[in-house]
Amino acid sequence: MIGRRGFVGAAAVLGAGVSADAARATGGEIGGPLDRDGVGRIVDRAILPLMRTHGIPGMAVAVTLGGAHHFREYGMASRRNGRQVTRETLFEIGSVSKIFAGTLASYADSTGALSLSDSVAQHLPALRGSGFDSISLLNLGTYTGGDLPLQVPDGIATIPELLAFLKRWKPGYKPGARRKYSNISAGLLGLIAARRPRGGV
Repeated sequence: MIGRRGFVGAAAVLGAGVSADAARATGGEIGGPLDRDGVGRIVDRAILPLMRTHGIPGMAVAVTLGGAHHFREYGMASRRNGRQVTRETLFEIGSVSKIFAGTLASYADSTGALSLSDSVAQHLPALRGSGFDSISLLNLGTYTGGDLPLQVPDGIATIPELLAFLKRWKPGYKPGARRKYSNISAGLLGLIAARRPRGGV
């Protein structure tokens, strides 16, 4: 994930790339013995060109191979002060949060705490009377809410400010008609699901 202020984090399992290189390094036996330096070289070959191409200042990578855990850290955690990425560097969770939002919403649906067919406005009263009256929670989870913006606009720092912005937003097409990736869409689903009662969770 690349943050807006130069803070960069990644946790990656380099699946196919590592497996192919691991097969070559072990004479074709995928998952065979690799020393720590061997794994490091494989990861370096995948990550360093990626960082150069995209101007990524820092990254952390974790690889599990044959039951062994390997870690590699690169570059800066902050351009502002030149702080280096270490094993202890904390990163923004980024799009991994979408897994939790979808799981929590599905659980809430299965326990009756909400229904994925509910409208967004039903759960966020500040959006009643807007396009969200006809956008369902399922639309949020499948990115079919009608042309929602990719990101929260700069300058919006609180949930009330975000809801005020969304109240003014107009769908570009009918909900369900098209799929368009949106961090706002997944974020709203997580916000709603987190506010529902969840039994023993």
